[in-house]
Amino acid sequence: MDMQENSQEHFMEDERWPFGERQKIIWDYENTIATAKRNGRAEALRRSAGAMSMLADGLAINKIMLYTGLTRVEIEKFGAAT
Repeated sequence: MDMQENSQEHFMEDERWPFGERQKIIWDYENTIATAKRNGRAEALRRSAGAMSMLADGLAINKIMLYTGLTRVEIEKFGAAT
């Protein structure tokens, strides 16, 4: 018996379908959140790499802020790390 069957055993036969549909919605939501987090991290890494390159090329911090959306503090941390 799998986990879903076990969690549904106390439901009447006509109540199982709504439970399954609710569970699918919850799993879809959790999957969407996990995907968004992964994509957000990837985007942050791309912005950070771009900012480090711009900083290394001597571009003004104000321009880097404009192009990347990063804050001055975030950009200045890259300068300290290089």
